[in-house]
Amino acid sequence: MNRNFCLLVLLGLTALLVGSAPAIIFVEETINVGVWPRAILYDSIDGKIFVANYSSASVSVVNPANMTVTSTIPVDSYPTAMCWIPTSTKLYVLHTPLKGSGTVTVLDAYTNAYITSINVGVKPLDIVWNSTRNKAYCINGDLTGSVSAIDCSSDEVVATIRFTSQYAGSGIVYNPVSDHIYATNNKVGLPGRVTVINCENDEAVGSITVGNSAVELAVNPVSNKVYVSNRVSNSVSVINGATNQRIGNILTHQRPMPLLWVPPNRLFIGQYWDSTVAFLGGDELTIPSQNHIAVAGTPGTLCAAPDCEQVFSGLDLAGVVAGLNARSGQERVIDQLGVGAGPGPMAYYQPQNRVFVANAWDSTVTIVRTEVAVEEPGRPVRPSGPPQVRAMPSPVPARNTVSFRVSGFAPTRLDIRDADGRLVHSAAGSAARAWKATTPGVYFCTLSSGAANAVCKLAVR
Repeated sequence: MNRNFCLLVLLGLTALLVGSAPAIIFVEETINVGVWPRAILYDSIDGKIFVANYSSASVSVVNPANMTVTSTIPVDSYPTAMCWIPTSTKLYVLHTPLKGSGTVTVLDAYTNAYITSINVGVKPLDIVWNSTRNKAYCINGDLTGSVSAIDCSSDEVVATIRFTSQYAGSGIVYNPVSDHIYATNNKVGLPGRVTVINCENDEAVGSITVGNSAVELAVNPVSNKVYVSNRVSNSVSVINGATNQRIGNILTHQRPMPLLWVPPNRLFIGQYWDSTVAFLGGDELTIPSQNHIAVAGTPGTLCAAPDCEQVFSGLDLAGVVAGLNARSGQERVIDQLGVGAGPGPMAYYQPQNRVFVANAWDSTVTIVRTEVAVEEPGRPVRPSGPPQVRAMPSPVPARNTVSFRVSGFAPTRLDIRDADGRLVHSAAGSAARAWKATTPGVYFCTLSSGAANAVCKLAVR
């Protein structure tokens, strides 16, 4: 991945208005973790971010307040997914070995200590927690696909629910309204299915036919609906959670993948090969033509920042995260930021409005900060702190583009001077966020907007 190419997408992208105030998003820090971070989550009780590192068989523990790695926990090989068990402050880490049955490593989320290991099915792919019954459910992706049910008090498998023969499991979600598990499973060349599991007795109570290559799911707890993205069929199936019947299909653009339901009742859909994020009401079955937001790459993941009414999308092939205004009637791109290579799963840290982005291809986590710069009527002021600016990358190779990360204000002008104080570049408006460095040397970059300004030093080599 060419990092400098990724930064080019920042040209021409500026913060747009959110209500009466500009929203600002910026990269605050990038930290190193283990090799190939595949999963990330926030533990709000112990105040930690956990990162599962697939290729280094470890879990990185991050302090989200000061953005530092505080510990690295060795676990079994190939950690793929995680779920947090708040009732007993445990962390379940799912492992997908290349051959044989998978395991779940159980960690004490407070002390980071190892508790036990649980054997599950072959090729486990994902794991979710049932908050009503304190159970975890793991979907197994081999051709004798199944779901393993785990009692989170005893850390033991208490049931194995199997699918129809030759259908491989793929995705899983828990619906707290109906106390049911929904698990997608597929067979090559045939429509996918969703197996419905009654969590009271851990028995399959239904199988719903959906579209081809059904993988991701999302739950709408307001309308008691379950959404299923069908990658090959270019649709999203909608299931009534009360009757477990498919009630319609939402036609999408090319390759719908991540699904995200956000309150009060709306659905966001990442359309991977179309490089757009679509949105619609939670009770609608048609996406209005104007409800497709163009982004700078392939949206492979979605994450909500509900306090700010924003949605973030990881554009994996571009190395970019897009921040979207999710407020009804104002849906648009706020900004798109170059992060690490292969941005994937994300976790929202509410106390400081930070989004932690796991970059799979360069083994880092990028922290994106979101703020509202000034007061909005009826909404609290978010303190922005003193104005700050960072040049990224720095130093930058000559004839490459450098971008500027700004906090505290939305810049409208950029002035760059060399070490002798000579003005070498000026830009305004959308061009004030980036500069193509041409001549090696030391430069001083001033970004300003009205009375606010900030200066940073930049080395070009």
